[in-house]
This record gives sequence, C-alpha cells and structure tokens, in this order.
Amino acid sequence: MVTKPSLPAQSVSEFITLAKARPGQLFYAASSSSAELATQWFSTVSGINMTGVPYRGTADAVKDLLAGQLDMMINPIATAYPLVRTGRARALAVTTLERSPLVPEVPTVAEQGTAGFDVAVWHCLMLPAGTPEPIVARLNRETAKVLQSAEVKEQFAQQGAEARSLTPQALGSYIRAEIARWQKVARDAGIKPTN
Repeated sequence: MVTKPSLPAQSVSEFITLAKARPGQLFYAASSSSAELATQWFSTVSGINMTGVPYRGTADAVKDLLAGQLDMMINPIATAYPLVRTGRARALAVTTLERSPLVPEVPTVAEQGTAGFDVAVWHCLMLPAGTPEPIVARLNRETAKVLQSAEVKEQFAQQGAEARSLTPQALGSYIRAEIARWQKVARDAGIKPTN
C-alpha cells in the first residue's frame, strides 16, 4: 500500500483518519481486479470511503500516482518497491500477514490495527481436469524440487515473493477458501458481476 509522498499520512491509521475526515475525496487506483478488491476490503474494514479511478493497467496508474493525481494504490511489491526506494512514493504497509523480507521495515496492514487483513498475489500451476493422478503427482513432486532450489528462491526473493509448494489437495482447499473470501469481500462492497 503506497501513497504519493505529499499525502499527510505516515501510517495506515493516519491514512484512515485522513480518509474519514475527507470522505470520497481521496483517490485510489483501480488498476486490476485484485487491486480493486483489496482496496474495497480495506475500505470496508476501515470504514472509509474513497473514490476509485479505473485504469487498464498498472503503468498508467503509477504515472498518475507519481504526478500526484492519485492518493493511494495497492500494488505488487515488485512494482511498488522501486518507487518507495527512490522516494517517489511512500510505503504505508504491506498487505500480507507477515512483513516482506524485501522491505522488512514496512509494517503490515494487520500490525497497524486492521486485524486479519491479508492480501497476496499468488500463482499456481494447474492441469486439465481428469489428468491421471500419477502425472499430477509427478509434476507436483518435480515442481516442488525446482521451487526449493536456491536459484529459484533467490529469483522470487528479488521480486518480494516466496516460492511455496502445496499438495494438489491443499491447493484445491486454498483455492476454494480464496473464492469464498473474495466473494464475501465483493458482496460486502456491493460489487456485482457484469457480463
């Protein structure tokens, strides 16, 4: 979670106080569905009202944040970190439950009073339904080996990410839990599906 440097908020709690004092007057980037949902969840649990500005992608949103036309955006750390490091944006928090090893000095949203707030971008490998179990098991085993290599771990770490391996069953459970969580976030924020 980053802001333009001129915004008079140095922490999540200060940002919430500012947003409550100026309902609808702070602008955030809606540059992806995940960023939009994360910001909506943050707004709901914080009791604030901000104005979303839709973007087709992150690049234009970052330009507007740097130009001071946006107040805040939630963005993957790989994109936000260079802006923070060079002082062009201020990091208020990371959205995961644990601090990032890339920016260990930046507290989490949950640490700053929004208990349970946990948003992470994740990726997984999937196979077509009906793929024979021995093939699934072997690909899972081989992928886990690759993800444990020092070189792959280092590549992930440089992007503020962590390489993890789950069993197919654990991944299925995780995906079902994520679907349920984000459906609730969308319902609570009044977001309706469109065609």
